[in-house]
Amino acid sequence: MLRKLTALKSEGINFRRDFNDLKTKLMDESKRIKDTLLTPAVSFNARQLNDLSLETGQTVVFSKTMANHGDAYDNVTGIFTAPVGGTYVFTIHLCVNGGYTFYYDIIRDSEIQAYGRFYEDGSTACHSANAIMVLEARQKVWLKCLMGSTSSDILSEYDSTSYNYWNTFSGVLIHK
Repeated sequence: MLRKLTALKSEGINFRRDFNDLKTKLMDESKRIKDTLLTPAVSFNARQLNDLSLETGQTVVFSKTMANHGDAYDNVTGIFTAPVGGTYVFTIHLCVNGGYTFYYDIIRDSEIQAYGRFYEDGSTACHSANAIMVLEARQKVWLKCLMGSTSSDILSEYDSTSYNYWNTFSGVLIHK
């Protein structure tokens, strides 16, 4: 009887050890799955151009950051640096002065990802464009003026109770 009790006690100790090992493995796997599925909050929205008469090749810098979750947009350089890899959506909204054309590139690490032009023959009007990109951590995205003018303002920025011409650059991580 004593031998049977000792064997049962030993079996109970082994069962407890196996149970604790399984519990630790399940918790580790649960954390790994959670980290894989949860998308961190990465987004920014910036406005207020540093320069309205942009030169060809110049990075368009939006100096007023209205939101910057994840601290990924630098309002001094105008460059977004992805803190995590994933699928991002970027949007530009630019107000072009009448009689001007603004040519732009949306750049990822020196490669053009989207390009276009906004033209306005009448009065000032605002236009928007989007780009969806898959980025790896630390890749950079920015807006570049493709053809500029140093002599006059291509873009317009005005903020009043009657008219609001806000130039903006924004981005959001939609899937990790």
